[in-house]
Amino acid sequence: MGLSPALRPRRIGSGDTVGVVAPSGVVDPERLARGVTALEAMGFRVRVGRAVRERHGYLAGPDGLRLADFQAMLDAPEVRAVFC
Repeated sequence: MGLSPALRPRRIGSGDTVGVVAPSGVVDPERLARGVTALEAMGFRVRVGRAVRERHGYLAGPDGLRLADFQAMLDAPEVRAVFC
């Protein structure tokens, strides 16, 4: 019984949608804006998770919200890549 070959997704390219999530710490709003602008300049459509702009102590929102954001990006068929 051999291993199956690794599946390789197609490369992301201009026009593809990418997600941005914050699975851990708080994100600086200015850095987020610069990052989104840079991704858009590369031709990507950007979807930002809800928890990215949240603050719960030193975290970007409560655990459940951060998890839901990440899972939603993984489940969305139009999201081709996820940036953390």
